[in-house]
Amino acid sequence: MNIITIPKPDKSSVERSGKIQSVMRAISVLNALAASNEGLTLTEISHTVTLPPSTVHRLLTTLQQTCYVRFDTDRGAWKTLVTCFSVGNAFLHSRDLVTITRPYLRQLMEESGETANLAVRDNLEMVYLA
Repeated sequence: MNIITIPKPDKSSVERSGKIQSVMRAISVLNALAASNEGLTLTEISHTVTLPPSTVHRLLTTLQQTCYVRFDTDRGAWKTLVTCFSVGNAFLHSRDLVTITRPYLRQLMEESGETANLAVRDNLEMVYLA
């Protein structure tokens, strides 16, 4: 699965928009980890999100305390935990698109003799739900 990273906003746009900088930074760290199958070292994350290692470490330890990430001592890498999946999966629970569209997909499949898929657009990507 391809993960779309959130562009790092410049400081002035964050201040004008009322966004909380630490939340934006934590999300960028989670996106970087989500894009990696094997996890990332502190240095790799710091380089990816263009933040100082000390800042990234504080974000990671906070995310670890809330069960979003863990440090794999064998690899020396940070990885996401199932809590991230649970939060992402909440998207599907809040929109029962699969149940709503199932009869239409079935009818389309029967009439066309082809496979019918349900996907939602995520920027330039498509995420298949059914």
